[in-house]
Amino acid sequence: MNVEAGTLAIERQVQRAKGKGLVLKEVKQKTVRTLKISQTTVQILHTYKRHQALNKAKWVEVNDLIFPNTVGKLGDEKSDRLAFKNLLKAAGVPDYRLSQLRKTAFTAMAGQTDLKTLMEFSGHTQVSTVIGNYVFATTESMKSAIEEMDKLRPISNL
Repeated sequence: MNVEAGTLAIERQVQRAKGKGLVLKEVKQKTVRTLKISQTTVQILHTYKRHQALNKAKWVEVNDLIFPNTVGKLGDEKSDRLAFKNLLKAAGVPDYRLSQLRKTAFTAMAGQTDLKTLMEFSGHTQVSTVIGNYVFATTESMKSAIEEMDKLRPISNL
C-alpha cells in the first residue's frame, strides 16, 4: 500500500498447493495490479495495520500481508467463508456466498463508472468476462432503460 499515492498493489495471491498447504503465488496475469483507493480506504487500512502491529507479538509467523489470519499466517479461504457465514448469522442476514459480494459490488459500480475502469478493478482482461459473470441488471436500471426508450418514441394522440 502506498499511502501517499493512495494506491494498493496486488502482487501475490494465496493458493492451496497439493502437499504444501497454503502458498503465495504470483497473480494470475503475472503482472502487478495497482488500484487507486480512496483516502477513506487508506485511513481504514492504515488503522487496521496499526491494530495488527499491536497483535504481532502473538503471531507465529510474520509476513508482509495486509490480511493474514489471526496468528500472522496466510489466510485460508475456508476460514474466510466460515467467518463470513458467522457474520451473516450474527447480523440476521440471509445466507449468501462470499462471491456474491463481488457481483453486488461490480453491479453497483457498473452504473457509476465506465467498463474499462470496472475491468481494471475486477482484475479481468476481458470486459465480456466482467459483464457476463459479475454485472447484472437491476430493477432501477431496467426502469431507467424503459423510460429512455419511451423518450425516443414520439407519442401522438394516445
